[in-house]
Amino acid sequence: MASRMGIVFSVLFILFAIFWTVIAVSMPGPSPIFVLFGILFIMLAVYRLFILLRKAPEPPRVDTAFRTVPDEGEPVHRASPNGYCPYCGTPLDSDYEYCPLCGKRI
Repeated sequence: MASRMGIVFSVLFILFAIFWTVIAVSMPGPSPIFVLFGILFIMLAVYRLFILLRKAPEPPRVDTAFRTVPDEGEPVHRASPNGYCPYCGTPLDSDYEYCPLCGKRI
């Protein structure tokens, strides 16, 4: 979500910088410093937008300690209906009465 907001703000910043530059050029006797600031703002905003669009999204992080469904080919134990602790997802053997990770009774 932060990436989308960054893109939106970069586009708004580009539009503002273009507006700034156009106003600076159209002023009678334009000061070159205001035009240069406008051009600099546009270049910085375009660079920021390029960086945000180029950045690859991170894949979602999967924490295997909290799985509730076994992977394909993984043996299912009999301590719980699916072989995992219903509280924390730890794989369990059939003779466990308590989860070895969270300590709760199965």
